[in-house]
Amino acid sequence: MTLTGVPADGPAEIPSLSSGDRAVGPLRRVASELWRRRLARVSGAVLLMMIVIAVLAPLVAPDDPEAQDLGDSLASPSWAHPLATDQLGRDILSRLIFGARLSLGAAAIAVAVATLLGVLPGLVAGYLGGWVEAVVMRITDALMSFPPLILALAITGVLGPGLGNAMTAVGVVFAPRFVRLTRASVIDIREADFVHAARSIGVAERAILGRHVLPNALGPLVVQVTVTAGFAMLAEASLSFLGLGVQPPEASWGSMIGEAARLISRTKLLVIWPGLAITVTVLALGFLGDSLRQALGLEQGSGDDA
Repeated sequence: MTLTGVPADGPAEIPSLSSGDRAVGPLRRVASELWRRRLARVSGAVLLMMIVIAVLAPLVAPDDPEAQDLGDSLASPSWAHPLATDQLGRDILSRLIFGARLSLGAAAIAVAVATLLGVLPGLVAGYLGGWVEAVVMRITDALMSFPPLILALAITGVLGPGLGNAMTAVGVVFAPRFVRLTRASVIDIREADFVHAARSIGVAERAILGRHVLPNALGPLVVQVTVTAGFAMLAEASLSFLGLGVQPPEASWGSMIGEAARLISRTKLLVIWPGLAITVTVLALGFLGDSLRQALGLEQGSGDDA
């Protein structure tokens, strides 16, 4: 006599899951999604190349970026100077390579300041609500009411010219975006079952914020970082163009455009190269941000474009 639905020779053996059948972790899943998108691969490769060039600038640059040769002023492209020279005879290719250090570093400073100033207030405002949220959001709205570049100019004017002060000002300008984004993410997460469960067993509010709420709000913030980095590079270029960012003789891509603008009637090459470097880098950051947004499921993607 056998039980209904059970084979006479006993229950069927349950197959064990191989490592390939196990659930893929979130980070691995996102990395896999990014890898299968051609645009993400190309954008990542471009950014990685820029970072490597910036790190290895002393080894990669053919000349000293500050070495002057007035006898070779505004020389046309040649084997000695593939991208020509500026009004002081300095090699443009070398200045572009070393300029990558300052331009990428400037974007990193601005993003770090914006993240530090924006995430914590947004986290607290979204989680606690009430008068805390009201105060934080009114301050955020006040900052966002100013045109970004005007506010950055005002803060830089108070702090004084220089790359560090300029990018701190840019970080302050972009901090309200992080506040609003973090608050919006936390409002959705704070009512989740796992948050109620942690609270019910007596987990401290600080631990809930740090271990449960913040990690689940990181997805949109990572995307915002890539977008902000692109805008920060443009802001650095604008401030350096106005003489409030990088100070001579150092060169960033923005300061190179500022110097070349005064000579545009004599040669256009000096404007083209740093402008092209900024354009390519900002586009790569933008495309990587779009790919991240799709990989994290924050918007409907276009499918596999590999």
